[in-house]
Parts: sequence; structure tokens; C-alpha cells
Amino acid sequence: MLRITLLILNTLFGVTQGSISDCAKGTSLFKINNLQFFPDPSTRNENTTVILDYTVPDGTIVSAGTATYEPTFNYIKYPSTVDDLCVKMGCPILPGSYSPSSSTVMPNIAGTLSIKTTWRDDLNNILLCYTITTKLSL
Repeated sequence: MLRITLLILNTLFGVTQGSISDCAKGTSLFKINNLQFFPDPSTRNENTTVILDYTVPDGTIVSAGTATYEPTFNYIKYPSTVDDLCVKMGCPILPGSYSPSSSTVMPNIAGTLSIKTTWRDDLNNILLCYTITTKLSL
């Protein structure tokens, strides 16, 4: 009965189903403590927020790097964008705990949207990686 109710709500109100995961599977230099994606499910044309709680280990200082965003829509890959990590997060990134958040309005489209975000240092080491996937309904 709950599944039928959720299906009806998805169909009538454009509710989405979402997930967020560590795509480095714990092998990144930064330790991801918690990933949050909400509201979950999200709604088209409304704000969705990502909170990334991570720890930079002692002895690690990042003074340069990149943030790469790889979008996929309905399983079709679109061109990646690469930004200067220091412009996005501020450098140097020093040892300690961080919990930055980012919000965006979900697009008014139907289909499966996925964005893989990878941070790398200037030596190309993976600092962290996470993927957000959401299914937007009509």
C-alpha cells in the first residue's frame, strides 16, 4: 500500500527519489564522515541541499587542486566541467573537520539525473569523490 501511495505522489507532484554515495569507496585522501542529500525525495523546481561532512588528516595541506563535475542525464554523459578547487573551497585546505553545504534548484525535467563530483590535488590524488543520483518524475 505504501508503494502505491508513493507512486501516486510521484506521479501527481513530481517527487524525486535520490541518493548520495562515496564514489571513492573510502580510498580518498579526505575521510568522508557523512553525506546528506535533502529533502529526499526532492521536488522539481525546489531547492535541494547537499551537506558534505569530511575530515582532512593531520599533515595534509592542499594549496591547489580541481573540482570536476560529471553530469549524466537519462544515462547519457554530458561534458564535464572542471573548476579551481581553491576558488570553490578556499586554499589552503588545512587539517580538520569541514561541513560545507550547497543548494540548487532541481530542474523541471523528467528522467534520471546523476552528478559525480571529484576533488583532486595538484598531484592528481583523489581528495574526495561523491555521486548524487535522483530520478525526477513528471
